Parts: sequence; C-alpha cells; structure tokens
Amino acid sequence: MVNENISDLAAFCAIIELGSFRAAAKQLRVTPSALSHRIKNLEDSLQVRLLNRTTRSVAPTDAGRALYDRVSPAMREMSGALQSLDDYRSGLTGTLRLNVPANAARVVLAPAIAGFCRDNPNVRLEIIENDGFVDIVAGGFDAGIRFEETLAPGMTAIRLGPSIRPMVIASPDYLKRHGTPMNPNDLVNHNCINLLFPGGKLAPWDFTDGENHFVLANNGNLTVSSTQMMLDAVRNGIGIGQKLQGIADDAIERGEIVPILEDWMPDYGQFWIYYPKRTYLPSALRAFINSVRAFHGQTGT
Repeated sequence: MVNENISDLAAFCAIIELGSFRAAAKQLRVTPSALSHRIKNLEDSLQVRLLNRTTRSVAPTDAGRALYDRVSPAMREMSGALQSLDDYRSGLTGTLRLNVPANAARVVLAPAIAGFCRDNPNVRLEIIENDGFVDIVAGGFDAGIRFEETLAPGMTAIRLGPSIRPMVIASPDYLKRHGTPMNPNDLVNHNCINLLFPGGKLAPWDFTDGENHFVLANNGNLTVSSTQMMLDAVRNGIGIGQKLQGIADDAIERGEIVPILEDWMPDYGQFWIYYPKRTYLPSALRAFINSVRAFHGQTGT
C-alpha cells in the first residue's frame, strides 16, 4: 500500500503547502478534479479523512496534519534526491519564470545573470518586471523578488543582493537654478517628482536623522508611473526625484544628475527572493539563487 500511495502523498503535501487544490494542481500539472480524485483514493486507502474541503478553502484534519508532519520531511528528501540525479544525468533544463520589481531587476539581477545564462544554456530564464503585488502561484511564476515587509505569507524567502538605500537626485542645471537643499525640510521649496505605484499609492520619501525614521510629503507638479520616467524627468531638469541606490549610477557617472541629502538616507535592507514551500526546490531555481548570491558575495541565508 505504501508504494502505491507515494505519488498521492506528494499530492497531499502539495495541497497543504500551497493552500488550495487549484494551486497544487497547477504545480503538479494535473487538473483539480484529477487531484481531488487522487486524494479521495488516498483517504479511502488509509480509511481516514485527511482534508476538510469547502468551495473556498481546504484545511487538514487532525489526522491529516499528523500525517503531513510525519511524511513531509521524507517527501522533501526523496524528491530532492531524485532531482539531484536528474541534474547529474542531463544538466539543468526547462523554464524559470521570475516576477520582480523594476528596481530589483536593475540593481540585483541585471549585473548578476550573465554567469547563470552562460553556465546553463538549456534553461530559459524569463524575468517579468512588475512593481505591483502579484500572486506568483496564480501567475505561474517559480519565484518573486520583494523587500521583506512586502513578502507574501507562507513563502520560503532568502536574502538576495546588496543592502539598498534610496537616493535623492537632481540635475546640475536644476540645482543651479533653484539651489541645493541641505536637509529634507528644504524640499518644501522644490518641485519634487512623485512616483506612483501600480496600486495607486505614491512612493514615500523616506529619511533618517541617524536615530529616527521619518517620511515627508513632497511638493511637485509631476507624477510618473515608472522609475525610468522619473530618471528622465530629473535628467531634464524638471525637478528633484528619489530612486533606489544603483538605479542612476550611469547617469551620475556621466554628470547628468547628482545625489543630494546623502547623509539623510535610510537603509532599506536587502531584497528577498521568495517561492512557495514545496516538497522540493526545482534545481534551476536553486542554481539561479546560488549564482546570483555568489555574484553579490553572499553566504548563508
């Protein structure tokens, strides 16, 4: 009986870890009805109900939770072992889809992915930029990248890339015409460009005096919806903008813009790559994470 139920046990674990039949069916590449049938067969075989189902939710019974706690570590070990054999036999293949904000794509991924692409020519890497909050499971993504405070619950997350700070920037021409603000309160006398997030919220202007973190409302007549538009507006002398450190490095090196208020910038910490808790971590994703972290000199978690 045990041998006959191994695949059904894996399906059962996936349902608990992903929280729904639909998400688990998508990961397992079966239809929800086929998955439901497999779970029913497992319950009939074990002669105990494992899951409580409604039209909107699924949750383990006490027996189901006890079974999951005992078998899930073994399932992860077994799946990982089999996946490792696949790597030795044929190398990494397949498609790896990532959902990332534009800032993370530029600062964390753009300088780091050349080595991974070179070493894994049979892996198709798809990086989809999206500054909104996306359900990566429903969207068919293998992983996403976000700051820690915006991570979806119930995900496995690993630090990725350098520590990030914001940067207030302006063009030399703008500063010549309007003067250089010496502290954040001076911004009330300047045209500060707003960045609009996909959900309709304006990006905050964050500052610190070394002890306290504070946010200032800006004063400006221009709102844009992309970091590239923000950079172009600043470069053209329309006003003062705020972007993440690393986004505007090329323009700073060319002298097109200059950073200001550098002593007032808070530390945002690092981006995190996150993915659903699975019975195993796909080898392509594991290799990608290791490659990017190695590029940025990261170890541990």
